[in-house]
Amino acid sequence: MRKKIIPLLRDPNNRTVKFKVFGISVSRNNQIITNLIDSEIHNEDDILEGVLIAEEGRTAYPISGAVAILLNDLDVDTNHHCSLLESMLPALPSPYKEITAETLTRLQKTADTFDGKWNREEMKYYDKEVSSDDQRNKMLQEIKNKPIWRIFLPRKKYIIDLISNHIKNKFMLEIGSGNSRTISYNFDPGKNSYNYIGTDISFKRLLVAKQAIPTGDFIQTSALNLPFKPESFEAIISFGMLHHLPRPSDAVKECHNLIIPGGYFAFHEPINRPTLNVPGMESLKKAMTTYEHSEHDGKIDLAEITKLMAEINFHPVSVKYQISALRTMIETLIKNISRKIMLQKFVINMLSATDEIVLSTLGKMSAKYGPSAVLAVFKKK
Repeated sequence: MRKKIIPLLRDPNNRTVKFKVFGISVSRNNQIITNLIDSEIHNEDDILEGVLIAEEGRTAYPISGAVAILLNDLDVDTNHHCSLLESMLPALPSPYKEITAETLTRLQKTADTFDGKWNREEMKYYDKEVSSDDQRNKMLQEIKNKPIWRIFLPRKKYIIDLISNHIKNKFMLEIGSGNSRTISYNFDPGKNSYNYIGTDISFKRLLVAKQAIPTGDFIQTSALNLPFKPESFEAIISFGMLHHLPRPSDAVKECHNLIIPGGYFAFHEPINRPTLNVPGMESLKKAMTTYEHSEHDGKIDLAEITKLMAEINFHPVSVKYQISALRTMIETLIKNISRKIMLQKFVINMLSATDEIVLSTLGKMSAKYGPSAVLAVFKKK
């Protein structure tokens, strides 16, 4: 986490904005410097290990692997969070050490909540595939060498290309960034001259993201309690994350507050549609599925989200529907023959063309044949 993003931050516990940082390990011009107090750290320095202190709330937030953990007391995984803070205590000078000790004492008394339990379940689910260094290295190699054209092509065409010219030298936030695969492959910030911050509930996936995008900044946090000041971002994007939340509308409202007037909010999400009642369809789908879903997976009610957008003064720039029932069936069949086929760019282009035909014909005749996903870009008035 670079020091330059600290002016954008606010405390997730009480929303105050005064911070200082201590860098146990700091990267500066590809050299490692240790034990720097706030005034000794430069804006472009990347803090690899250290603590971020919210002075008014007297709370210490750990930074590990260049990822800052800015979860409120109710959402943290206390085992991971406290172990990090405890390991850092011996290196901290007196003022930082005192607040860190206070934080540790307070966290041991924190009660459980619905959102906290939800967040910790999500952490556990998404951390498990990247819990070891070997697993993270394997995922990193897949990000670099296995482009997922099924999501990359539409996201670039219908989202990234529409906002890219507006964020030059500005800040863009991705909520639910996970390993930041799409941005790493399609819109690397180092090559496209903008500042990228990725946030996710999974700390270990963010470790992968930092390796994939060394020039990015990454924060473990909840999308329902984003630790940023109002109007900090030119654009906020979300790729397949909103449907994992207990209250997607609350996340949209959070994002609205963080976007400057004239800025953009964009998402790619699965949406609700009437079930196509073909005999044996549900059994077939279960037998052929190749993806294990989180217990929290759902779908977005697009009508509800669109209504909310209008109420909070977002107006649509582009809304692109995709993934008909026919395409879903074809893709499932292909994946069960060979998943490698779906890695071919020309295959995705053919499926997309077929999808367009189905959605413009059968999809208009009946919602049952309509889209199951949407790519949307909205602009804040």
